[in-house]
Amino acid sequence: MKITKSSFKIFLQCKEYFWFAQNKPEVLVVTAASEFEQMLAEQGKKVEQESYKLFPDLKFVTAKGAEANTQTKALLQQGASHIAQAAFEANGFFAQADLVHFKEDNHIDLYEVKSSSSMQNIGMEDSTQAPSKEEHETDLAFQYEVATLAGYTVDNTFLVELNKTYTRQGEIALSQLFTMNNVTANVLKLLPGIRESMQQALTYSSLKEAPTTCGCKYKSRKKQCPAFPYLHTELTGYSYYDLPRIHESRIREFVDQGITRIEDIPAKNKLSDNQRDHVVSWNENREIIHRDEIERIFNDFQFPLYFLDYETYAPAIPVFEGTRPYQHIPFQYSLHILHENSGETEHKEYLHSASCNPIPAITAQLRSDIGDTGTVIVWHSPFENGRNKELAAAVPSLS
Repeated sequence: MKITKSSFKIFLQCKEYFWFAQNKPEVLVVTAASEFEQMLAEQGKKVEQESYKLFPDLKFVTAKGAEANTQTKALLQQGASHIAQAAFEANGFFAQADLVHFKEDNHIDLYEVKSSSSMQNIGMEDSTQAPSKEEHETDLAFQYEVATLAGYTVDNTFLVELNKTYTRQGEIALSQLFTMNNVTANVLKLLPGIRESMQQALTYSSLKEAPTTCGCKYKSRKKQCPAFPYLHTELTGYSYYDLPRIHESRIREFVDQGITRIEDIPAKNKLSDNQRDHVVSWNENREIIHRDEIERIFNDFQFPLYFLDYETYAPAIPVFEGTRPYQHIPFQYSLHILHENSGETEHKEYLHSASCNPIPAITAQLRSDIGDTGTVIVWHSPFENGRNKELAAAVPSLS
């Protein structure tokens, strides 16, 4: 298998995972994409399509693999200068760029469209981390090298990003929605290391014997690769990897000591109170309830109690007037109200069903449903507090 940008990223993540992906993919334990990851992919496609409007003469490669290379060459023969998903192939490597500007004498400019943003994760308690600018520059460095091996001279590399401060006023202003930064200097700094890693990947993928261990045994659960369960069956299931906020230095300590189960963690090991509660609860098969702390918190509550939950929509491309990329727009809430300690809960709700901006209507209804006194209880306060601040800014009369 040729080494693509995606498989090279796997090599940088975990070389053992890379070997299996290239040579024995059937053993990999790949989990289905979460709803959040699916949303990111869908939003990414929309951002890409919107960014293409910056280049009116753009032509598109619709194929993948070898056929994409053939289509690219055909479009060049037809005189195309800007090509989306243009392909390069050389020396066992293959790359498709978001957009390429082909110039005279085999000179080109590369463009990488960065649909992700730190705005995606604001207020999210547990979400997949969006790719960083450095990761996108690494992608550009890989494309730069493959294009160079294919006989092109890369003049510039550009990172096309959503402007997270852009606020929609009227029709979308593409020149303001996107920023186009020349990152050639950063990419050139990365190139020596990328070239070395690409050759290492080429060599590693051709090894005949499969790896028997994986460096992911030293990583936290979320960072472990799909080859880990196959290589380390003794470390799967509920274990110290699942302890809350377990640091990788502590994981390394356990692994190097030959500890594979929570039951084997020494009693005097330095764990946080929360981690120790998990260990004791698991080992002794009992609940641990901090009644004094719960009582202290409950004593601070003031009736009525309002149990609030928002549902939001966070489009990459702002849909409504006055909104920004990836702004979480509440369109629904559920509100249970407990007026007294032993009373029945009253339920109120709002669901915006019109195609207009829901912010004014949902803000007015929420202000009507929640009184001037009491305590509001939510699942993850940074998220709801963030939405409340945005609603207040959007509707100053109800701030």
